[in-house]
Amino acid sequence: MDDSIRTGAVGVGNWKTRAEFKDLKVTAPDGKVLYASDFSHGTNSWRFFSGDWQVNGDVLRQDSLNENIRATIGDSSWTDYTYTLKARKLEGSEGFLVMFRAGEEGNWRGWNLGGWGNTRHAIQMDDIITEAPGSIETDRWYDIRVEVKGNRFKCYLDGKLVHDTDFKPLQSLYTSAAHDQKTGDIIVKVVNTASDPLATDIELRGAKNLTGSAKAIVLTSASPLDENTLEEPTKVSPKAEALSFTGAEIHHTFPGNSVTVLRIGTKTN
Repeated sequence: MDDSIRTGAVGVGNWKTRAEFKDLKVTAPDGKVLYASDFSHGTNSWRFFSGDWQVNGDVLRQDSLNENIRATIGDSSWTDYTYTLKARKLEGSEGFLVMFRAGEEGNWRGWNLGGWGNTRHAIQMDDIITEAPGSIETDRWYDIRVEVKGNRFKCYLDGKLVHDTDFKPLQSLYTSAAHDQKTGDIIVKVVNTASDPLATDIELRGAKNLTGSAKAIVLTSASPLDENTLEEPTKVSPKAEALSFTGAEIHHTFPGNSVTVLRIGTKTN
């Protein structure tokens, strides 16, 4: 398994839904409590990436009906744990996002309850890895429990096991290379289908007369579902940047959800 998926914090969120969350707790396999919600001092240590969040007593409430709303808590280096909480839908078209193994910059993985128009529950790790029919009722508290151990995930809703799966991640990085006979440039195309950035070493074995400079043209966005609109016509658009390297190796971090074209110059240009 990719190391970035072996670890991560926890969180909650919504998609076109208002909801409340309480009694959040994260417990290590040895019984040590890694986190237990206490909102008496507000939302210290929480990271909010979107939404309209507020505290009401011992409840964390989210009042926006926008898409892709997320908040996380905890250490991104956490590995195995049991994550429990209670959640209640107040209004909206879907259910809850219960995040675990959540990465940096809000990249999330976890359990989508009542997704796709409140028709399915699914575990998502960049992509859907397992799903089951299901919906979330309004104004009802649900008991949620997620057990993560290695690449095995077990998800319970009101004490009923909904998912029990071993995650076998698919390849997320795809590459191809070509030589521009006219300019002498070496062209490397790299696609990162994962949501997290991926640090990569590219070895240009056998390449001669390298100049040590390259141009990267990058097309990426925070979500693979993003698209251009009349209001945001350049939300997803290519951007260029200059790179430098030594020898015949390029070390570069490719953003999540990205297509990158590297044009590497040679002295024969």
